[in-house]
Amino acid sequence: MVFKIMKKATLLLILTTFGISAFAQNFKLGLNASPNIGWLSSTDNDIDDDFDYTLNGSPAKIGIGYGLMFEYGFTDNYLVNVNVNHLMTGGKFEATHLKPSELTQPNAGNDASVYFATKYSPVRLNYLYIPATLRLKTNEIGYMKYFGNIGFAGAFNLGSKTDITLSYFEYDSELDAVNTKTDIEKPNLKFQPKFMGTYFVVGGGGQYSMGENIALHFGLDVNVGLGGVVSRREYETYSNLAENATIKNSFVALNIGIFL
Repeated sequence: MVFKIMKKATLLLILTTFGISAFAQNFKLGLNASPNIGWLSSTDNDIDDDFDYTLNGSPAKIGIGYGLMFEYGFTDNYLVNVNVNHLMTGGKFEATHLKPSELTQPNAGNDASVYFATKYSPVRLNYLYIPATLRLKTNEIGYMKYFGNIGFAGAFNLGSKTDITLSYFEYDSELDAVNTKTDIEKPNLKFQPKFMGTYFVVGGGGQYSMGENIALHFGLDVNVGLGGVVSRREYETYSNLAENATIKNSFVALNIGIFL
């Protein structure tokens, strides 16, 4: 009885050892840095139809990311790649009411402000960014292997910031009148994106073998936002300006790294 148990335990140990060895041979760990160019774009929902709002994305913002790369190969040519990155990206956008006189203005005794233009310049998104892609890789050509990626990514807010310029109506209690204020700047404010965002990822690149398991890695990925980044709380902070719009973030990243 004891002999049978020891025999099964020995067999299980051998199979486990071979399994770990096989996994380790197909698994790679690396470090990467990824400078990026990001932007914000808008999808208008019933905004342009009534001509009340104009909503525009603005020039791109330069950002950076860095973190770990994980690559596991089912075969030499078919692999799964997962990155765990600290990502800093963003962009700029502006929402303006075309008929501010039609907005409800503050009444006497009401200290509330009514915003008719909000300019975010820029939004600095700060994410834990985890892309998971299917990687198709060529056989080695010289010392190079080339690959293509396609997959999806999840982005988790780590605390984002923005600089805002506001135009709004405000009640002046001393003059008992409503004033129009413009170009009121509020720098380095807390920006409230949705806690989680999703992206579609597609790209390609190459790996240069330096012997053993060491390889230099380079690639270019396009990351397209699939949902809005602005939370309901952020819209409500500024009088629901352009509340029916969807503001999406996308970016192009240059990936540079090394597998060890």
